[in-house]
Amino acid sequence: DLSPTTGSLVFLSGDNEKTLTISAVTDSIPELSEQYSVILGVPNGGAVLGNRTTSNITILENSDPYGVLQLFFINDGSASSINVEENVGEIPLIVRRSQGA
Repeated sequence: DLSPTTGSLVFLSGDNEKTLTISAVTDSIPELSEQYSVILGVPNGGAVLGNRTTSNITILENSDPYGVLQLFFINDGSASSINVEENVGEIPLIVRRSQGA
């Protein structure tokens, strides 16, 4: 999440740029990616807005709220494939869920 921010930037004579800081807030709630927009408002003092007045920020998911599923072989949890004989009968797999609520 982002901490809501409003405010003003003051450009003095000779200033060409200012830094706007937005705080990202860490929480323990599993969430999908979130998108936010930063928008320049109406300037004062005779300044005008240029072409780039909006920036988009995406906070990437820190954990999927629905969970992340993975397959593992029971006999070798690190292998991504195994070789078996035709007469093996059954091949048990584990489906492991991580994250999620």
